[in-house]
Amino acid sequence: RQRKNEYIRSKQDLFLEVAKTFYDILLFKQDIANIEETRTLFQERINELNEREQIGRSRASEVVNAVSRLKNLEGDLAQSRGGLQIARVIMEYLTGVPVDVSRVKEQDLENIIQDDPNDYIKAAETRPDVIAAKNEMNVAWNAIVVAQSGLWPTLGFVTDHYELREGFQSPITWDFTLQMDVPLFRGFENVGLIKEAIAKETTVLEIEEI
Repeated sequence: RQRKNEYIRSKQDLFLEVAKTFYDILLFKQDIANIEETRTLFQERINELNEREQIGRSRASEVVNAVSRLKNLEGDLAQSRGGLQIARVIMEYLTGVPVDVSRVKEQDLENIIQDDPNDYIKAAETRPDVIAAKNEMNVAWNAIVVAQSGLWPTLGFVTDHYELREGFQSPITWDFTLQMDVPLFRGFENVGLIKEAIAKETTVLEIEEI
């Protein structure tokens, strides 16, 4: 059950990663569009300043300042384009299909039901990773019980049935033997196994609390 719920949670995490990458692509596309528009405006501004400088109505420092800001925009543009390509590669890795970023568009979100955030908190107990964690805790506790059982004696029952016996036992067609094994010389080994099981359970509890 633990492994099954971990598998379900892994699929949910994959969905979240795909959704995050999807919106990363949208974000970088919007950034690129905004920067390109701003760059066009700066280029027009630089051309205007060059004309004004030639007639003495603008200082050379203004042109240099505008060119410097334009270069910064081009750096930001290159960075956003690189981020877009990285997001595209990640999306292709997660989905296993080629991705055309020009076709990635945001869907209409107007009809999505707005749930109460408290509902998600209540539903947390049914999340597959939470259920898997509970199963892991149960496994750790049962491991302690199994280790403690090594301190107790074991009883065995063996029976035999005979079709034919010779001698004075010929009238006896069956018998049984009761065996008891007392772990007198395995105490240190069993105590070590118990401590190991307790340590594993403590580790699981600490991880779940984190």
